[in-house]
Amino acid sequence: MSTPDPAGTDPEESTGGTASAVAADEPAPQAPEGGPADPPEAPSGASGAEQDQVERDASAEPSEEGGEEADRPEPADGGTGGDADAGGGRAGRAGEEPGADAPGGGDPEDRDAGDGEAGSGVRSGGAGAEGASGSALDFVPSPVFLLVLAVTGIAGWFSWNRTELELGWTDGGSVYAPFVFIIGGWIVSVAVHEFAHTLVAYLAGDRGLRGSGYLRLNPFAYRERRITASGERGGGVFTGLVLPVLFVVIGGLGIPGPASHTDREAIGGRGRRMLAPLAGIVASLVLAVLLAAAVTVLLPAGSVTDNWFIGGLMFLCFLNLTAALVNLLPVPGMDGYGILVPLLEAATASPRRFEGMERVARGFGLFGVIAVFGVLWLPDVQLVYLNEITGLFQAIGMPQMDVLYGDVLMRFWAS
Repeated sequence: MSTPDPAGTDPEESTGGTASAVAADEPAPQAPEGGPADPPEAPSGASGAEQDQVERDASAEPSEEGGEEADRPEPADGGTGGDADAGGGRAGRAGEEPGADAPGGGDPEDRDAGDGEAGSGVRSGGAGAEGASGSALDFVPSPVFLLVLAVTGIAGWFSWNRTELELGWTDGGSVYAPFVFIIGGWIVSVAVHEFAHTLVAYLAGDRGLRGSGYLRLNPFAYRERRITASGERGGGVFTGLVLPVLFVVIGGLGIPGPASHTDREAIGGRGRRMLAPLAGIVASLVLAVLLAAAVTVLLPAGSVTDNWFIGGLMFLCFLNLTAALVNLLPVPGMDGYGILVPLLEAATASPRRFEGMERVARGFGLFGVIAVFGVLWLPDVQLVYLNEITGLFQAIGMPQMDVLYGDVLMRFWAS
């Protein structure tokens, strides 16, 4: 016997909760595409369209991301709303491995390595747009360099044959061909020294000077460069060409200018940062060995000569040997300081403080080079230095290296 419902409600609705509870204990049959068996009840007074919308929302399958996104209705017309954009991002990640691009996902070491490589690429690209594109001509010696070589060779031939005396191009005492030969040879030596710096830096990651005068062996095209990341300035015709020539003309000493044109932040690895400044020292030392070998071939051991060309080769050997030895000094502006910087940075407890101190030190690089020249230019110091170099030549079996003779030929106005 049934009891009448005082509120007048449908008996099926009044027993709906019990029926649902019983149904939950039994396996649910496969729901058709039209929606679940018991769609949610539409609000009182809802229209047929709204009832259909409620049924579609309820029939939507849960998202793989979790229940929170399952409760979010999909756009009915496929519009481009914020949820659609989020869904597009999720769909783009669906075909990838979990955690591949998710923040904080994946191996932390892999993320660090990737970030480092990306940062290096940005820095090297920002260092100079020339490195982004170029051709093989960016590494071909400049016609200006070939012209300097030609003039140096002609002056050397004049010096070998004493052509000035034969043609009467002398005023009775001074000759000029040895001066042109030595100065031209020193300019070529400086170009090779700076080329070695820049080539190693380029191979290590600094692409900012591709196609420049440094890589094309043209000191007359050296330009001042500012490193955007550190604000550091360096390079240029004055420090790379004028200053080294002045050191030779005034004091007879081969000291290249401060080579601060490489972007060390774009060079990855402590060893590579040390190789870039070391490359110039090695290049000058190789040139000194080649010039010494040429003197040995042209002049038998134990003999002396007054040939202008051989005297010029001796002096060029001395200049390049000086460039290699003096640059080993750990003074800001010298290559020796650049070699020590990565080691000092690794040994410093506060990298930020060391960065500030090192930036100030490199700002005084030009003054450091001038100070080294000033000390070696002192008569007593220069005499000791020349004696040590002469003793070094004698120790390796080259007693015929008369450095003072080449100095007299080069600085004819002082003799």
